Amino acid sequence: RLLDGRVVVGHSLAHDFKVLGLSPPSALIRDTAACGLLRQLGQGRSLKALTEHHFGKRIQDGVHCSVEDARAALQLYKSVQDKWDETCPVAIEAIPEHSFLAAHLRAA
Repeated sequence: RLLDGRVVVGHSLAHDFKVLGLSPPSALIRDTAACGLLRQLGQGRSLKALTEHHFGKRIQDGVHCSVEDARAALQLYKSVQDKWDETCPVAIEAIPEHSFLAAHLRAA
């Protein structure tokens, strides 16, 4: 129920969903690892590689930080949000107006 009707943004989310025993509808998943809009042919798809390529920003140097990863994935998503959402218009409509995610996604 936690994710009902909510868009989930992240990177390589399949394992996370499996561990948590969740299976949200694919129309509500924004997995930056699977996004063709973010990577060129032959380009790596790691969060670290995508963030450095698109923003010139280095992440994951040293200690792993899940907050840093979440911010990087959201920044990547927001950079292609308009094009991505054209293919899943139902997903944006499903975001509750009062949610934290809605405020950030609609502010872009």
